[in-house]
Amino acid sequence: ISAATSLSVATCLGAAIIQVARHSGPPSFTVNGVTRAFGAFGEPNPFAAYFEIAALPLLGIAAAIVFSGAWRRLAWLLALAAACSACGLAGVALTHSRGGAIGAICGVAAIALAVDRRSRLAVLAAAGLFALALVGTRRTSALVDRVEALGIGGAGPVQVTPTDFSVEE
Repeated sequence: ISAATSLSVATCLGAAIIQVARHSGPPSFTVNGVTRAFGAFGEPNPFAAYFEIAALPLLGIAAAIVFSGAWRRLAWLLALAAACSACGLAGVALTHSRGGAIGAICGVAAIALAVDRRSRLAVLAAAGLFALALVGTRRTSALVDRVEALGIGGAGPVQVTPTDFSVEE
C-alpha cells in the first residue's frame, strides 16, 4: 500500500510540475504569473487535498519508523515514505491552495504532536514564535483583512463563477 501510494504521489507531482512549467489550465489558474497545478481533478484545491490525503500518512509512517528505533531495519521504507511525503508537500505548494497549505501545516503539526514529547514541544514553540512574529511584524491586520475578504466576519457572501471558482473555493 505504501509503495502504491508513493508511486501515485510521485506521478502526480510529475504531472503538477509539467502543468506549471507549460502554463496549462485556464487564465484563472494563474496567480502572480505562475500557473496553479490542478492534476486530473480539473481544479487546484481538490488536487491539493489529494496530496494531503496521500502524503501525510506517508509522513506518519516515516515518523513512526524514526521514533520507534526501527529505522535501520526499515531503512528502505523510511526512505520511500520520507521522499514521497516530501513529494506530496511539494505538490501542495504547486497548487498554490491556501486551504491545502493550512491543511498540510496542520497535518504535519498533528503528526509531530502525536509521535514524541520533544516534537510536541517543538510544535508548541513554533506556534508561539509564529504568533509572536505575527504580532511583532504587525501582520495581524493583513491576516484579519484576508479573513474578512473570504466572507467571514460579516463581509457578506461572494458570488462564485466559473472564472473565480478555484480562488473562491
